[in-house]
Amino acid sequence: MANFCTAFQAHHVLAGVMAMKLEQFLELQQGNLSVMEYLAQFNHLSQYASKHFSTDHKKKERFIWGLDTKIQKMLTGSSTTSYHETVNITISFEEKNRLHKEAKKRKHVHMGFSCGSNQRQRFVYQPGHHPSYHPPQQHV
Repeated sequence: MANFCTAFQAHHVLAGVMAMKLEQFLELQQGNLSVMEYLAQFNHLSQYASKHFSTDHKKKERFIWGLDTKIQKMLTGSSTTSYHETVNITISFEEKNRLHKEAKKRKHVHMGFSCGSNQRQRFVYQPGHHPSYHPPQQHV
């Protein structure tokens, strides 16, 4: 199958297009994309870079390299062995992180906080202005 794809690309896809797609693949990073959007672009462009990523391990490392650094950090402790396991963990992590943020947001709104209400009140010193103290008067 791999030989067919290589032969097909060599015959039907221009060398300039192949080079451009390879460059796009090598520069691909998640950025503001969701993991699923990044994965779709990664899989699409990786077909133009099959010679560069001949093993599952190399493909997995390249996938991780383009991910958001927060997700990369989470994967550091993971001992996954395959590209597909890494993708599954990454998708699951993003979904759990999204649900956590939503729950936190709902809790924040439910508790009745408004923007800035949990900040301490600030007093500004004004030289020359001293409020006078009036003791409470006693009623006889």
